Amino acid sequence: MKNYLLLIVYLIASFPANVFAENLAGNVIVVEQYLSDQTAFTQGFELSANNDLVIATGLYGESIIGELDLKTGQINVFDSLDEIFFGEGITFTNDYLWQVTWENELAFKRDKHDYSVIETYDYEGMGWGLAYDPQNDVIWMSNGSHQLLKRDSDNFELLDTIDIYLNGLPLEQLNELEYANGYIYANVWFQDLIYQIDPNTEKVVAHYDIAPIIANLDLTEEQLEPMNVLNGIAHIEDDYFYITGKNYPFVLEVRLEEPYN
Repeated sequence: MKNYLLLIVYLIASFPANVFAENLAGNVIVVEQYLSDQTAFTQGFELSANNDLVIATGLYGESIIGELDLKTGQINVFDSLDEIFFGEGITFTNDYLWQVTWENELAFKRDKHDYSVIETYDYEGMGWGLAYDPQNDVIWMSNGSHQLLKRDSDNFELLDTIDIYLNGLPLEQLNELEYANGYIYANVWFQDLIYQIDPNTEKVVAHYDIAPIIANLDLTEEQLEPMNVLNGIAHIEDDYFYITGKNYPFVLEVRLEEPYN
């Protein structure tokens, strides 16, 4: 009996967290589909104050920051990282554009207009995603775990760490982030879901399934084959967002409607 109970506990712990969150399912409405550069291994995705869609890509020797033209799908490259760096998430604050690196433990503070590097700051651990909370003037950072790190928006000092759980289970591999409407919106590595997180309660309040939408897009086999994972959320206004992924040939403008519980 003891072994049987242990097996049950193991099986429950092994289920994806979203299996137990049907009442948190929000509605996704596609507004428009745009072109993107499918060679872009998207790690950061942000809309500037001038409505320029800024994209940061990863991979050693291929990490860049540029602006994506949604009409042509072409990226106007502003900066290329040294080949020793694997670029990760970006976020605009009131004064700067911040970028983290995967395993280099180095953050770049950049000019918010031309994206040139102003200063660099060390931090411990991996860097995955970034999101700026303008209400509290702090940056939220993911590191591939279920934790979100709160950092100073001027010097990147670690201020606090919160743990994100969904139905009692840690929501691991939090990835690209966006802050909007008082919530943190997060991609999770290897999931086609966007999670809406309340940083005050440290709880998931909604999730949005993008998989059925992608499945219904008119994509060729040549486009589908290199597509990696959903990874890119850029807030437009209200509940409207741009979303994309690593090596996706498209950007979707979507409306994320919260569930009615």
